[in-house]
Amino acid sequence: MPTVNEQGSATTGDAASLLAKARPTAGLMSPSSVAQVDHVVFELAGQRYALPVSLVREVLPRATLARVPEGPIELAGVLRLRGALLPVVDLRRRLGLAEITPRIDQRIVVAIVGAAGVGLLVDAVHGLQRFAEPPADPSPDGALSIIRAVVETPDQVVLLLNLAAIASGEMDRVLSSLHAERSALSAAGEHEGGRVAGTAE
Repeated sequence: MPTVNEQGSATTGDAASLLAKARPTAGLMSPSSVAQVDHVVFELAGQRYALPVSLVREVLPRATLARVPEGPIELAGVLRLRGALLPVVDLRRRLGLAEITPRIDQRIVVAIVGAAGVGLLVDAVHGLQRFAEPPADPSPDGALSIIRAVVETPDQVVLLLNLAAIASGEMDRVLSSLHAERSALSAAGEHEGGRVAGTAE
């Protein structure tokens, strides 16, 4: 199991603004309030975020992405991974954080949304850490909050993200379209008895 850097980062700038917006709507939990679940911890603009490890398929180095004409602004592009098109979301844009010049040390967290996958472009990945899993608590109006909960430990604050909310709206339509194309390519490959070519193994 990867070790986790225990040194928390100060919350500044846009990340602090996002944290302030999250506190009224997301649950504030101590690490021991409910069942503990392993999460993949990553960083954006000096703030740490996390997703349950059960929703993460793998972590990839940043790669060259193909742009999608007229796609949502938060869609960084698509990557062909093992014969399938993987949409990659610029998580900074999706969360309303300041953009940065692309860096070679950025990572793509490949997460599972329904039957499809989506890549999340992040600044860095810090490995696994166990946090309390918040209970389901939908908004009164049925809207999905991107921040599921705020976890405070003695040395850091971590925002637990809602993957369904990240992939909602226009992104959901893009994901559905790419998933349909992936299914069609797989069906064609099986019909021809061949293998759909991909750029990554």
